[in-house]
Amino acid sequence: MDFLPNSSERLLSLTIALGQYPILGTKIRARMRAELFNRGIIDQKEFEAQVRSEAIQTQKMEGIDNPYYQEPSEIWETRKSVLRDQLTDLLFSRHLPFELMETMISEVLVEKGITPTEQHLAINPELAPLDLVFEQAMTIERMPEESKARLIPRLEETKVVLIRSMISDQLRYINIAKEWLTVNDLAEIRRRKIGAGRIGGKSAGMLLAQHILKNSPELGENANISVPESFYVGADEFYNFIALNNFVGWNDQKYKTEEEMRADFSKIEQDFQTGDFAPYFLDQIQTMLIKI
Repeated sequence: MDFLPNSSERLLSLTIALGQYPILGTKIRARMRAELFNRGIIDQKEFEAQVRSEAIQTQKMEGIDNPYYQEPSEIWETRKSVLRDQLTDLLFSRHLPFELMETMISEVLVEKGITPTEQHLAINPELAPLDLVFEQAMTIERMPEESKARLIPRLEETKVVLIRSMISDQLRYINIAKEWLTVNDLAEIRRRKIGAGRIGGKSAGMLLAQHILKNSPELGENANISVPESFYVGADEFYNFIALNNFVGWNDQKYKTEEEMRADFSKIEQDFQTGDFAPYFLDQIQTMLIKI
């Protein structure tokens, strides 16, 4: 069961992926725009009109009142080029799948003589979106043992990045988890994660304990572990809930006296019971409930 990321996550993943190709990105985005035009998502004239409109708005924001005298034509073209790329990324992330953009990147790289395997291995895990980090890790794991041996450090790095991004950024936890969690384990965790952010301390501890007990050679078959089917809510969704419902005023509760906390309790309880989640998050919860 895969949960679709929200629009901001898709845009971030796409922008990070393209950011690794500062020169070829121009050619890749040209293909992305062609796909948007060919599918009728936006007309080319409408697209360029929107770029021009946004460029004029940014001039005003930057204090340019008379652009014909204050901004040379080459700066104007640079301004439009930046906004053209931003609009391309935004529309593509909203209407087309990330996998299609990956295909376009691969096609452009193949034209440069770079094989798919070389593409995956060239990715910097620290800077790449998780989709590409997983692809790199899977590429290494599928290699023959003699080829895989020299890339074990890179595989360890991808696991650390995945653990830090999805589960915990605590160094002590990461050092233990990378020895017990496989890439497939991490992929399964991601498949069951709902929303943005890490899955949080309690879930992280239970996951690690489960894998240690099940895979410990000391316990072997004596490790009779039964774990209920589990899904994980990203910690960022709590903060999104707070912001969406304007509950930020409750953030300072832990600094109040016990008497003040007790006096506020019933109001906090009422607020949280009547609060709303973001529509995309409710869609993911509904998808989970339908399929389990």
